Amino acid sequence: MLALAALQSLRFTPLAVAYRVARVYARLLDFAIPRLRRTAEFNLAMALPEQDAAQIIDGVFGSIARLLVSFARFPSIGRENVAEWIRCEGTEHYE
Repeated sequence: MLALAALQSLRFTPLAVAYRVARVYARLLDFAIPRLRRTAEFNLAMALPEQDAAQIIDGVFGSIARLLVSFARFPSIGRENVAEWIRCEGTEHYE
């Protein structure tokens, strides 16, 4: 129920506001489930010890925020506005 309310709040707010709100939601997820960050820190320490794990993890939560907005707005994406959401690259290779 709470997740549906969060998605609805992202669906009906202006896009710039929705992205800011989604970042807050992602940050709340980070704080609510600290195991996610701990697991990521452990795995990154093994896989990429020379990298800044916190920066990578924060980037992942930023990506989650963008995905939340896209998922919330998916029902309103149609032919007339799909170019605002999807960028096609490399179509010259297909053609």
